[in-house]
Amino acid sequence: MYQLQCAGTLIWTFLWSLVVGIGYEVDLNRAGVPLLEIVSEPNMRTGVEAPEYAAEVQRMVQYLGVSNGNMQQGSLRCDVNVSIRPVGQLEFGTKILFELMAKGGTVKGLIEEKDLVQIVDPAEIEKIVDKVLLENPKQLEQYHGGKTKLQGYFVGQVMKVSKGRANPGLLNKIVMEKLNATG
Repeated sequence: MYQLQCAGTLIWTFLWSLVVGIGYEVDLNRAGVPLLEIVSEPNMRTGVEAPEYAAEVQRMVQYLGVSNGNMQQGSLRCDVNVSIRPVGQLEFGTKILFELMAKGGTVKGLIEEKDLVQIVDPAEIEKIVDKVLLENPKQLEQYHGGKTKLQGYFVGQVMKVSKGRANPGLLNKIVMEKLNATG
């Protein structure tokens, strides 16, 4: 956390660019206003955590009386880098911060628009697990023959089908239950 001064905002003007070429305006409305930047751990695991975190920061600055926390007026700004990575993948996926800044809107809205919402409904995960088990009878037979490490294979297949959106904890539990029930 550190404090800095707002120097102004550079705004690209579309109308001006049509007439003269690329055009920018400078908004000095908040120039000289002290800014407080909070940099959090870059490790939020669900699409729910980011908007909840932003809302909590907003409530905190309002409660402390240091800001009205109004994002539309620019009193509070949340720059978020959302990156999706499947379970087991170490490197981050494509970041969508610039898209959020360009389009505006909310973190939650962009997560929903990009269909990045984590699947936490057990029934929905069960349907995918059932489908994967039906499509992989050979591996299922091998699992019941003693190759228990194939559990990871089934989890991976479900993550592939769900595009990495299945809740990992819930998924592992359901896969284990289904594998033990089919044996």
